[in-house]
Amino acid sequence: MSGREMGTLSAAHIHALEEQWAERERREHFRTAQIAAATMNAMGGKKDGSPFSIYDFMPDTRSEEEKLEAHIANLKQFAGMKPTEE
Repeated sequence: MSGREMGTLSAAHIHALEEQWAERERREHFRTAQIAAATMNAMGGKKDGSPFSIYDFMPDTRSEEEKLEAHIANLKQFAGMKPTEE
């Protein structure tokens, strides 16, 4: 679609195009995650013996606050602290 054609679209049309693009991206991520999980599970799965899930390979869809809380919990675990320790 050319720039001139984009200029003639309404806000609703642009929103619909954005939604289509986002859905296409989600499907591509899902397919890639399926392949990655299947490949890793064929190679033995996780170190603890449990299988990988497609969600282990999907882009992070959590809110920024949830990501920060998870990052802090990971750092505490790395430092040998219990999750409730400050």
